[in-house]
Amino acid sequence: MTTLQPYTRPDVQVYEGEIESPSLSQEEYMALRDAMTTMRDLLICKMLRGTGFRINELLRCSVDQLQVNGPDTGLWVAREKKRSSKPVYGLVPLPPGLGVELKDYLKQAMRVRERQIFTVSDRQVRRVFATAGLKALGRAVHPHERRGLYIKSLIDGGLPLEATAKMVGHEDPKTTLKYYYRLSAHQIAEIQRRVQV
Repeated sequence: MTTLQPYTRPDVQVYEGEIESPSLSQEEYMALRDAMTTMRDLLICKMLRGTGFRINELLRCSVDQLQVNGPDTGLWVAREKKRSSKPVYGLVPLPPGLGVELKDYLKQAMRVRERQIFTVSDRQVRRVFATAGLKALGRAVHPHERRGLYIKSLIDGGLPLEATAKMVGHEDPKTTLKYYYRLSAHQIAEIQRRVQV
């Protein structure tokens, strides 16, 4: 019996096993979410997961940008374009439960009188997520990893790449593929199993 050796070339790096993705799995996200210690941190975690916002997009949001239309809640978010100095605003609807949690947080935290929804710095958010990641997963986690999970769940759920790119504020869908979506070895094997020959 002949054993197959992996094909290697000196100029090509070969990865074995799963390709490392810049996002959390849903199970990792849930463990991380459960490790959050304050209502504010939990809500930031859920907002990043449920909307695909960049950290700076979320932290710049003010109470004035919140739009409530009956049970529907959304945020007007400035998505700056590199080629333009003027921000372009778009309404991002929040998942129903998340909108209710955000309204409750604002009432409880008395943020209605303040301008910013979350009065926390980018650095503090990174520290909170690194600490929760160490506690829940044994490694520091960057808040941006939730954006990757959001993108992956949209694409895996059947949303076309172009629509996914628009949902997260990318001008070019190639950016979404290049930086946020990679197939794992398990996904590639599952796709190949479906091919009929």
